[in-house]
Amino acid sequence: MNLAETINKLRKQKGLTQKEVARALNISPTAVNKWEKGTTSPDIDNLLPLSRLLNVSVDDLLKDGSMCTSEQLRTYVLEVFHLIEQDSFLQAFNLATSYLDDYPNDLALQTNLLSMLLTSHYGRQSVEQHEVAKSMHSLVTNNFNEIDYSLIEVLMKYYLSIEDYSRAEEILELLPKQSPLYSSLKADFHRSIGDYPTAYKTYEEILYGSQLMINNILISLKLMAENEGNENMAAYYVKKRIEMLDAFEIGKFAQLGALLDDPNTDLMNYQNIKELLHSIPTLDSFVRSKLYSHMTFNIEENHFLYQQIYQDFLADLTDEEQKFDLSDEEREKLIQFIELELNKLSSENN
Repeated sequence: MNLAETINKLRKQKGLTQKEVARALNISPTAVNKWEKGTTSPDIDNLLPLSRLLNVSVDDLLKDGSMCTSEQLRTYVLEVFHLIEQDSFLQAFNLATSYLDDYPNDLALQTNLLSMLLTSHYGRQSVEQHEVAKSMHSLVTNNFNEIDYSLIEVLMKYYLSIEDYSRAEEILELLPKQSPLYSSLKADFHRSIGDYPTAYKTYEEILYGSQLMINNILISLKLMAENEGNENMAAYYVKKRIEMLDAFEIGKFAQLGALLDDPNTDLMNYQNIKELLHSIPTLDSFVRSKLYSHMTFNIEENHFLYQQIYQDFLADLTDEEQKFDLSDEEREKLIQFIELELNKLSSENN
């Protein structure tokens, strides 16, 4: 459809005559007639009031007809959705098909209707569902750079639900390997085919990576709250960080480190420093957590990290310029403890 046909169609859908349109826009009926014949086009001053009168956006009004308007998209999606809710899948399929035939190049319409039909009948194999999956597969492969990755997830989960593993793997490999969705769907795929060791390992890697990301986000939120002078919010983010580290079983050292990051916590007293030093061996306790039992970690590297942390504490405790709230006796006890732990690590490395 061109602009003339679009104006004519939308006017009739609203039940308006050319005279009523002319009266609303304060122009002559002849001008409206010329618009619909394609003799002339609305000038820029008339486009906005005309679009409002016809209940469409200016962009929708100027579309060439190969794409449905925003209002049409909402209407079509709701109509199909209501039929699916009433368990009338065949009617929903036929209605959606008629809309897709009218707008074969409308990517937004295809995306919404096909994904709705596909997700409503996971695990069911019918001629209609097969046609939906076939159309979705074509949509994904032919428009990969324009679609949302969630469509790949919808299609792959459908293939897994009907045990079509070859097509599921084909769709999976379209995703970039570094995409978080790729890892998640890869785990789903291996679980579905019964390859539990790979599925466990992949899920656990996602969990471990997620806690690193969440930890960094909470640290950033806490820093922003501090910069705004909002100590209550800063303390709240610290609290949530500690709860997250506990839930992901990252270890007591990480939790204490987060606690001491609280603006209301005094880091420099003897009890806090002692507790933190004693918790250093828990730095790698997550490698023994059941949550990560299928992952492999390089423990040897952590021994060197222990040494570095102890040495940093030792340097601070022996630096007279460092302001610790410690008596000479307390400082000496902490230094002796660190030296003992460093000797143990040195013996283990030898």
